Amino acid sequence: PLGVARPALLDLIAQLQAALPAGALAQIAPAGSLRRWKETIGDLDILAVSAEPERVMAAFQTLPPVTQVLAAGRSKSRVQLANGLECDLRVVEPRHWGAALQYFTGSKEHNVALRELALKQGWSLNEYGLTATGRGQAPEGTERFFATEEALYTFLGLPWIPPELREDRGEIAAAQAASLPPLIAAADIQGEVHGHTTFSDGQNSIAEMAAAARARGYRYWLVSDHSVGLGITGGVDAAKLAQQRAEIDRLNAQWQAERSDFRLALGVEVEILADGSLGLADDILATLDVVVASIHSSLRQERETITARCLAAVRNPHVDILGHPTGRLLGRRPPTELDVERVLQVCAETNTVVEINAHPSRLDLNDIYARRAASLGCKIAISTDAHSPTDMALLEYGIHTARRAWLSPADVINTRPLAEMLALLK
Repeated sequence: PLGVARPALLDLIAQLQAALPAGALAQIAPAGSLRRWKETIGDLDILAVSAEPERVMAAFQTLPPVTQVLAAGRSKSRVQLANGLECDLRVVEPRHWGAALQYFTGSKEHNVALRELALKQGWSLNEYGLTATGRGQAPEGTERFFATEEALYTFLGLPWIPPELREDRGEIAAAQAASLPPLIAAADIQGEVHGHTTFSDGQNSIAEMAAAARARGYRYWLVSDHSVGLGITGGVDAAKLAQQRAEIDRLNAQWQAERSDFRLALGVEVEILADGSLGLADDILATLDVVVASIHSSLRQERETITARCLAAVRNPHVDILGHPTGRLLGRRPPTELDVERVLQVCAETNTVVEINAHPSRLDLNDIYARRAASLGCKIAISTDAHSPTDMALLEYGIHTARRAWLSPADVINTRPLAEMLALLK
């Protein structure tokens, strides 16, 4: 899973940088499917520029996480790590960096499409650069090299295509038509609309989670603890929600007095029970700012049953957001049999927001379904489902999943100020 592979690769790069003298690495970057933020990763790829490739290789092969050197050359090594992953490191010349980074980022399908485009223009493209075929304006054998990816794409008549889009899903045609979307970025997020405290299974108090959200520069954060009906967490009922409302009102008044524009909102992650009813009554849900509804139990119901169960929740006038719709845990639990297409259609009809749960164990909705949701007219929320302050740093996984789904800030509700975001809900 990406959530395992990415920290491992970043740690490996940091250790390699620490093992070499300053300046030994002129450039270094992840490549492969990890740079495209694909949810599952095969092997790890690192690309670097250095005037001392042998020294870099020697340092790489002796890093603490390396358990076996599988291949060793002057400018390329392949090693196995203690976590079982294999990692390739390639050192290239500065003039080859742009083409190499593009080539080794992939995907294979994107690269094939890009090579076909180059051939139509009289150039053969590989990881070093372009070589004229003689069928264009340049004499056969003419070489062109690129210090950046941007320069390579520009030479081929394209704007730079973000790595997350490089899956041969129409990105080259969109680039040619100047219709690539302005992709969402982490800086666009103004707050989160799904997170937990010690009132259910969170590790920190409301005030502590609010402090963490403020430290991230958010303007709001939704307290959305599990409702009763999810046995393992205890969950909140009407009485506990009243306690939360009192604490939230007190904290909001304090921030207002301090002339801070940060605010907490009160919600719940209400359990969608096995029969399609909700863990809290409608009259309780009606008092809340935002209601997230999720399935956590009876996940192996057959397709018709679990779809009807989910649709009953989506059609509830108080349910604003459908949380982690397919219930999967990457590498640990498959998605439910949910008819996602049908559910997304009804979400669009009922103005129910669909969540991209940014926790790397979930990434649910995935990129394919999130793109489909947006095409149907659904609004999207990106939240970390934080159970502690450190979880909020996982937002980037949700952002890049959204970028893989071609989403722009306008597609995502929590890129807006609190009042504007709330006005988009049912």
